[in-house]
Amino acid sequence: MKKISIGEKVKQERGEEKQSNIMPDNQGQLSQIESGKIKNPKKHTLMEIVKGLNDIGNPITFEELIEGTTWEESKGDDIATEVALSPSLLDMRLTDDGVLTISHKSYPLYNQDGEMNKYCPETGEKLIYECESCGRKVENAEQKFCMGCGEEYFESIDIPKVVKEEIDFPLNYIQEGDSFGGIDHLSKFLMAYKEGTQKLMKEENRKKPTIRERQTLQVVEFVLNYFKKKFINEENQRDSKVSTDESIKTELFRQAAIRITEKMDTDEFSLDKLLNFTQDLGKTDDLTELVEQWDSSSLNDENKSRDGNPENVSDKKSVVEQNDAINNKKEKKGDKNV
Repeated sequence: MKKISIGEKVKQERGEEKQSNIMPDNQGQLSQIESGKIKNPKKHTLMEIVKGLNDIGNPITFEELIEGTTWEESKGDDIATEVALSPSLLDMRLTDDGVLTISHKSYPLYNQDGEMNKYCPETGEKLIYECESCGRKVENAEQKFCMGCGEEYFESIDIPKVVKEEIDFPLNYIQEGDSFGGIDHLSKFLMAYKEGTQKLMKEENRKKPTIRERQTLQVVEFVLNYFKKKFINEENQRDSKVSTDESIKTELFRQAAIRITEKMDTDEFSLDKLLNFTQDLGKTDDLTELVEQWDSSSLNDENKSRDGNPENVSDKKSVVEQNDAINNKKEKKGDKNV
C-alpha cells in the first residue's frame, strides 16, 4: 500500500471540521502541514493535532495518525529545543567594553509532559512562539526575525539617550570610581521617568505601563545596576589593597626593628645613624631600600676604616662606651661644683 504524507492524513481525519477547531492557537501551522509546506512536523505538534481531533469527537491515537504515512520521527526532535518569547520582558548583557545586547526573555515552548506554554509566567501576556504571517515557529531565543518570511517579531527597542551616554563614556570602564557619576545620572533619570509614566497612566486612565514603557524601565534599571555593582567591586578591591599595603608596611617595620637590634651591639651602630635612620623612616615608602642603604653605608664605613681614612668614618663607639663618656662628664662637673 502506497504511503501518503502526514498532511494528507491529517486533512482526512479533520474532515469538514475547521482548522481553528483543531489547533485554535496555531491554525497557520496546521495549514502548512496539510498543504505540504511542512513535510515532517515534530512529534509534539502531531500530539497537539491528535488532542484537537479528540476534542472534536474523533478518538484517534498518535500511532493511528502516523500509520500509513511517510512521517518519520527526527533524531533531534526534542521539545526542549523550541522556545516562546515574552513580548515585554528582556534579557540583557553589558560587556566591559560597553557593548549592550538585548533580547526578549525566552521560555521552553513545552513542559515535560508535552503541554504548550502559552502565557508568560511573570506578566500573564501571551507568548510569541510563531510568526503571525507564515506560522513558522520561533527557533532560538536570540531570534528577532522570522526565518521563513523575514517578518519582524517585535518592534525595535528604544535605548534612552541617558543610557547611551553612560555606556559610551569610556572612563566608566577604565577609571576607578568614575562610574559613580553614571550612577547618579541614571538614578535621577529613572526616578523622573517613573514619575512621568505614573502621571501619563493617570491621564490616559491606564492601569499598566505600555510595553515600550516597561522595556525602557528595564533597560535603565539594568545599566544602573551594572554600574552599581562595578562601583561596589572597585571599592572592595581598593579596601583590600589598603589592607594589604598596611600588612606589608607592618612586616617591613618589624624587619627594620630586627635589623636595628642586630646592629646595636656591633661597631656599625651609632646614635647618629639611629637618629638619621629614624628620620628617614618617616619619609620613605620603601623600607626595604632604607634598610639596604643602612647596610651599604655600614659596609662603606668598614672599608674606609681599613683603608686608613678614619676622619670619614662614622662614630663606632658602642652604646656602653657612649654612656660611660656621658657619666664621666657628669662626674667632672660635679667635682667643679664641689
